[in-house]
Amino acid sequence: ALIAIRQGPDGPEAMGVSRYYLTLEDGEAEFALVVGDAFQRQGLGRHLLSRLIDVAREHGVKKLSGQVLRENVPMLRLTSSLGFGPPQQ
Repeated sequence: ALIAIRQGPDGPEAMGVSRYYLTLEDGEAEFALVVGDAFQRQGLGRHLLSRLIDVAREHGVKKLSGQVLRENVPMLRLTSSLGFGPPQQ
């Protein structure tokens, strides 16, 4: 898991998290990405997911996939721009 943190007025504040869960049997992993509402549309999601892809490659992940709601058009655009295929029916 990767987490983006900033120093807020009341201490550290999590801005977003990306993570993957690896299935050891087949070397495939499923990713998750969450960015706080106040930090969306600023490139943080792209940074976290891009870095997560790099980390997954470094650790030998053969396939990385994730589930995205059809209504989440910005996330679908992000994943598409990073090389993920179209949503499966």
